Amino acid sequence: MKIKQLSGIWVVSIVCLLVGFMIAILYNSKHQEQPADNRDLWEIRMALMEEQEKQQQLYKDIEENEKLLSQYEEQSEQEQIDALKESIHTLEITAGLTEKKGPGVQITLEPIFVDNEEAMSYPELNAELLQYLINELNNYGATDIAIGIQRLINTSPIRNVNGKLYVNNQPIGDLPIQINVLSNDHEKLLNHLKVSNMNEYFALERISIISEVREEVIVPPYHQPIDFEGVELADIKGGEQ
Repeated sequence: MKIKQLSGIWVVSIVCLLVGFMIAILYNSKHQEQPADNRDLWEIRMALMEEQEKQQQLYKDIEENEKLLSQYEEQSEQEQIDALKESIHTLEITAGLTEKKGPGVQITLEPIFVDNEEAMSYPELNAELLQYLINELNNYGATDIAIGIQRLINTSPIRNVNGKLYVNNQPIGDLPIQINVLSNDHEKLLNHLKVSNMNEYFALERISIISEVREEVIVPPYHQPIDFEGVELADIKGGEQ
């Protein structure tokens, strides 16, 4: 009889212990601190707006391409050929494969000689300084740029090779160097050039920047092969490449 009573007490004790343990866990889980949300509400809204703008632009691009496809389908074979030729010509202009000319800015980089020039080496233009000038021209609204006879495109390399300056993998020679620039607002571009800190940076290398507006500036076409390394073609059929 005592054994049964002791067994019952142990069973009740174990059950009470388990119930107490479960209550403790439940209490701790309810009172545990929630992780703070560090996201800024304004940042979330801005990110959402950017995604919405991207989606709207995507819908717009799809709509424009559907209209273009519809126009092609409605045209005759000759009209389709003419439209295709026009599209190719437009792409060639955009890629810099055609000559362009018009009012623009002509820049001449010339050496600055000092009194003791005999004791100093002839001024040389380096790739970093030239790239800085090109970046500034693009920021100021340049649409087409040629360094000498070398037309610049988005993939044009500007490098120092064995002490010589190369553009499009071609040497451009010593100073003076002429740069032709076309812009939708060449007067504004010229004004920016005249007040830019670039003049001081070039002067430190004993190079002067002489810029002037010309009624006709010629930018030759890009003649080098375009490197498509790393460019992947989209699978418009949705299949695997």
